[in-house]
Parts: sequence; structure tokens; C-alpha cells
Amino acid sequence: MNDKDYDKHIDAWLDRDIDEVTLAALNTWLTESPENAARFAERSHLHSHLSEWAKTVDLEQANETPTAKPIPFPLLKIVMPIAVAIALCFGLFHFINQPIPGTPIAQLTDSPAAVLSYHGRELDTTEPTLLTGDYELSSGIVAVAFETGVELIIEAPARFQLDSEMHVTLDQGRVAATVPPTGVGFRIETPAADIIDHGTEFAVEVGEDQSSEIHVFKGEVEVQPKSSEADPVHLLTSDATRMEFESDVPMGIPLDNDRFLRSLHEPSQEHVRTIRQLDPSLYFRMGVPKDGITVRDRVGDADGELINRGADRPPFSPGKIGTSARFAGPSDGAYIRVPDYPKSTGALSGSCWVFAESRPRRATIASNGTPKNEGQFQLSLLRDTGKLRLQIFESAGAKSEVHSNSPFPLSEWQHIAFSADGTTLRLYLNGEEISSTPCGTVGETDVPSLFIGAKSSNRKNTADHFWHGRIDEFALFDHALTAENIQTIYQNSENKR
Repeated sequence: MNDKDYDKHIDAWLDRDIDEVTLAALNTWLTESPENAARFAERSHLHSHLSEWAKTVDLEQANETPTAKPIPFPLLKIVMPIAVAIALCFGLFHFINQPIPGTPIAQLTDSPAAVLSYHGRELDTTEPTLLTGDYELSSGIVAVAFETGVELIIEAPARFQLDSEMHVTLDQGRVAATVPPTGVGFRIETPAADIIDHGTEFAVEVGEDQSSEIHVFKGEVEVQPKSSEADPVHLLTSDATRMEFESDVPMGIPLDNDRFLRSLHEPSQEHVRTIRQLDPSLYFRMGVPKDGITVRDRVGDADGELINRGADRPPFSPGKIGTSARFAGPSDGAYIRVPDYPKSTGALSGSCWVFAESRPRRATIASNGTPKNEGQFQLSLLRDTGKLRLQIFESAGAKSEVHSNSPFPLSEWQHIAFSADGTTLRLYLNGEEISSTPCGTVGETDVPSLFIGAKSSNRKNTADHFWHGRIDEFALFDHALTAENIQTIYQNSENKR
């Protein structure tokens, strides 16, 4: 049933000419969403019988009219204020030619693991149309597109309003905006400033203290402080500023390319082809999953499960290529568990891009060991030294170990690779071999799970030794990679950001 049918039902109710079945359908439709209530109120205002209806309907009449019962009085108490507000404001909205609240304004193009509410009511994110009004994103990520071509990526937790095709209000949270020439003039309003686009790609974050940070990745934006008539500041490519709430003094800060999700797509098919040609047994691109949980294996069916442990922010960030899995370290303990993955039977190699924000004790990049069974390998930091360490557990029962000579670099992407061919174990950093040692064939193991971003703990399916940073483009191979293979992987991905 479409909206025009419900318009007829509203008219029938106002005319006291509605049957029991239609009344029940109308009552259900009315309570389904705020926009339905607003439509009912607007229709009531436009109807020639609004005045008579408002004066004569009461609870006593509801009991006296068996064939045309009015909508129950408790519901009227909710609807009437809306009807009065719209009756007072209807002419004004048309006079200033602005959208009426509840007008379709944008499309929801993606919503991985999103819990999105509109005026306090949780939305079905499979319905793409978004209306003007207030929204809260309590978890996940949403991608929003306007007819002007403006695209937004919004990360939870966030509170915002869609005001018009050219105006969004951000009360809290992170928004990355891509604005084509057709959207020049698009504005994001925050408690501290108005950010006006001049054809650009930029991002805004509003903190709990209502301060705002603006980062310009490409183009130009104008930042107008809201606390006074101070001159605006113009930010160009690679500029960033912070505006404190109730301050008119912009503070220049470094651009942060790694803070904001700016796309939910995984680019660079050249890199994918390079990995696939080397016949991996397991390959995670670390793209943002639709359900926010399932980390897809791109070469088989050994999908991983993201264990987020209730963190507010989505566990994904900009990666070396596309997006990456983000691990907040011991503070929230996010990790990926691969329940049953294909294991090597003699030789083993690995490749991944890794970003470290700090060096927690024994922080683990990947491991299939447990406290009771060492498994086949562990890639981690060496105790409190911060050095990169790789351990391989051989079929003869011995353990081979290599490590870097200096602490693992912070705040920059590093390519890590290793190869165990049955005679030698080699560790590579950014395409270059940094350590090697004699090593026999990799031992078999009955440990079922692989952990990424942590190591399995004593308790079933739980973890410790959490990584603090990001991991991207993670691949394992059941054969030995050559130095040339590893150099090719590194070269085909180092400049893809």
C-alpha cells in the first residue's frame, strides 16, 4: 500500500467514514515511523475538516461511534502537537522555500554493521532513502550520497542532522566528505565552526567537548568560527586546523591521513593479481565487511570473525591499500579469529602490511599457537624490546627464531614478509631481508584457529597480547616465497595509497 492510499484513509477518518479493518491498518501505519506521523499531521492540517475534528474528537465520542472509531486518545496526544506545529510552520517552510522536515534528501549507499536511528527510532538500513531530520549512528559506518554528487562516510558514534542537500549539521562524530564541482558550497556545521566547501575532499571530527578538527586532503575549504564575526580561515590541500568550542582562534595542526575512513572500496587490482599469482592459501584484504564481523578470505572459504568486544568505534581505518583492520591494543582487545584455516605441511610464507601506534609487551600480529600448543608460527614483538620477532615450530620439535635489530617503527606502514623453505627461515622488512637462521620443515598442528591482532589465551576462543595499530593485506602461503616474490609484492603495493 502506498502513501496515496494512506492519504485516502486519513481523509476517511477525518470524515468519520472508515471501517474497522482500515482503521486498524491506519493506526499501525501511523505508529511505524515519525515521518508517517508527520504525514498524518500535515494531511490533517490541509483537510478542510481539521478545525471541526480538533474541537469534537474526545475519548467519550470514541466509545459512542461503533463504526468509525477515532484513533485512540493516547495516540492523539502524540499526534496533536505535531499537527499543531506543522499547522503553524507549514506556510513558513513554503515561504522560505526550504525542505519540510521528513523530506527525502539523500540515499544510504552502504551501511556495514550500522545501527542508525532517526528521531530516536532505529531504522531499517536496507531502506536506502534518508529524510531531513535528526540521526544518531550508535555503531558501524554509513555512506550517504546526495543528488548533487556529494558523498559522506560517517563513523559511529555520531549525531548529525541532514538539513538539505547542501547543509549537514554534525553534533558529534567523524565525517569524511567528497564534493564534486556540482556540490561546491556544501556546508558542514559544527558547534564550533561552519565548514564551507570549495570543491574538495575533506573530513571533520567533533569531539565530546564540542571542539572541531578539519582536515583537507584535496582542494579548499573555508572555516568560519561561530563564536564571533572573526575572519574565516581558508584551508588548502594537506592543511588542517582545530577550532575549540566558543573560540574564534583557529589552531593549525598536522594533517592526519590515517584517522578518517574516506572510502569503503578496496582498490588496486594490480596488487590483488600479484598476490593471487603467488597462490596463497589464505588472503584477507581487510575490507569493511557488510555485517561488520565476517572478514572475507579472498582465495578460499576460511573466513575470519572479527571480535570487537564492544568498542564504540568501528574497527576499521584507512589501510595501506583501501581499508585495514584496526586494533586498539590491550584497552579494548579487538582481534580476528579464523576458526579453521588451511595449514602448511612443510613450507610456510607470509606477507602483510602493518602499522604500529605503540609497542605493547609481546604484542602479536598473527599466531596459530596457544599456551598449551605452540602451533606452527608466531609473528609478534619480542617481550619489552619492541623488536619484530618470528618463531617457527619445526616438525622435529625444535623452534627457530629470527628478529629485527631495532624496535619496530611507529606511525608508518611497514611491509613484513617471511619464508620458511625447509632449510632456512628468512624475515623481510619493506622488501629487504633483515634476518635469517637455519630452520627445518614446519611441523603439523591440531590447533584449529589462527589469530590476527592477538594470540590465543588459555580460555576458549579468547585472546591476549593484543596488537595496537592496523593490519592490512594479510596473506599466508603453503610454499616458500623467493626474495624476488617478496620484492614484487612490496613494490606493487608501496605506492597505492
